[in-house]
Amino acid sequence: MTFAKYRTQTFTFNEFRELELYKEIKKVDKLLEHLKRNKKAYTTLVMALAFVFFKGYISPSLAINPDEAISKINTIGNQLLKLVRVIGYWTVILISSRDCIKEAMQGCNHNVMAIVSRGLIIMAVLYFLPELFSMMESLIE
Repeated sequence: MTFAKYRTQTFTFNEFRELELYKEIKKVDKLLEHLKRNKKAYTTLVMALAFVFFKGYISPSLAINPDEAISKINTIGNQLLKLVRVIGYWTVILISSRDCIKEAMQGCNHNVMAIVSRGLIIMAVLYFLPELFSMMESLIE
């Protein structure tokens, strides 16, 4: 019985760091090769990065100050969340109103409460779920 499969190797800290860095660089190269083949993902990534750099959300100073980077990310996230909430709000109102009117025109008034409750559940998810995650985050910290 040989233990050739389980050989141990000794590294200095610098050699180990270089080995780990090489593994990470290989992962990035693999991702870039995938992006080169997938033009849609490449275009989406380029547009997102262009937007972020153009708006000034990312700058070289963020690499120095991680707290500033986190606050910028929170700002972007809150803006996107507000946008999703407003779009969801008006979408739910319009679709629920349309469905209620359609049910009333057919003479079936008992489905109206189901339509309204479905809209309320969707709005509760849009507004309460992020708050729930924020509460969980404050409990963990």
